[in-house]
Amino acid sequence: MHRRALAEVLIADTVQVAEDEFLLGTQLPRAHTLWSDRRYPFHDPLITIEVCRQACLAIPQRYYDVGPDWQFISKQIYMRVVNLDAFADDQTAPPEGILRALFSNKRERHGRLRELTVESELMIDGVSAATVSGDLMFFPKITYQRMRAQQRRHKPLDGLQPQAVARPVRPARVGRSFDRNVTIGVGAIGSSAIGESRYAAIVDHHHPCFFDHPLDHLPGALLIEVYRQAAIAAAAAGGAGAPAEAVITRCDVQLSDFAELEAPIECSARVIDQPTGDRVHIGLTLHQLDGDIGDADVELEFVSLADSR
Repeated sequence: MHRRALAEVLIADTVQVAEDEFLLGTQLPRAHTLWSDRRYPFHDPLITIEVCRQACLAIPQRYYDVGPDWQFISKQIYMRVVNLDAFADDQTAPPEGILRALFSNKRERHGRLRELTVESELMIDGVSAATVSGDLMFFPKITYQRMRAQQRRHKPLDGLQPQAVARPVRPARVGRSFDRNVTIGVGAIGSSAIGESRYAAIVDHHHPCFFDHPLDHLPGALLIEVYRQAAIAAAAAGGAGAPAEAVITRCDVQLSDFAELEAPIECSARVIDQPTGDRVHIGLTLHQLDGDIGDADVELEFVSLADSR
């Protein structure tokens, strides 16, 4: 799983059921420092992306002869909640899940798998809960290192001046309870367009989930959390609903470049649409080194906390 801590591993087992189709067992945690930091009475649906990501690590290594030291990169991720009630927290047991993963568009180089597309569906206790699809690329370690070195040579990283650390927003403003899980802050490092909110990303290099193992770039899981929290803050600022009630039900992510560790990064957010009283659609963009490195479309649903813990 490219993880050090057992607590960060969400895949329990795998089985192949067709040529490029697999079932993976998972159990959603009840007391995770990140995924359980919520007030609404549902398990965090965004964990489905992490389950799928881990599936895309386990399956290629187990069944497609991809090396364990290879680098895995995804540029496109699409998540949809099919049935939010399937994520309901009964406060008695962790939900048992089965992820069905179908791989297609396999592309090889020199006889080794290098790219593929995944479509997956998470079933919780036999009920369809969410889907995740996207692409995946594999790089042998030396190939990846050469690619990253070439990329970084074309970026203005030398001579970067130390930046003032942004002050994190209050956890309640982004639907969190714990300070450490806040990933956006005030004190923007750029200008904002009319109708746009802009937040500096908070990068805690010692966070036990986002930085479970060494990386040469900001992890995708952290960037997706920045997207989520910027969307919640922007929606709440626009009067859409209380942050604690905001559940993510759709997340479409496009990452066009690596987010470098040493350069400041920020996220802009704008309310695109509010189709119903309890839903809001947010468009987001990541900015680093005077350029855009990723976009996301996020849908939030505001739910009642009446039955929450």
